[in-house]
Amino acid sequence: MRVPNLERREKESATYRKGYEIRFVVATKRQLAEIRRLLRRVGFKPGKPFQKHSRWVQPVYGRHVMQQFRSWMKQHGVDPDGD
Repeated sequence: MRVPNLERREKESATYRKGYEIRFVVATKRQLAEIRRLLRRVGFKPGKPFQKHSRWVQPVYGRHVMQQFRSWMKQHGVDPDGD
């Protein structure tokens, strides 16, 4: 999960464009297709997937998506901050 640096965004508003992003990293195109299907099923709009090294990355963008995902993690006993 990536969260923007709000101080930097304020100071560098013309150049700093980082936003809220969750990345799912999988090994195969089949897994990628499954992730995309599941994301759509829960109402999220997956971004454009890309290949990084020998893996596939599926990004999902937006603050609302981040908040919903973090909430689901907490409900299932997973610490979204990794503590």
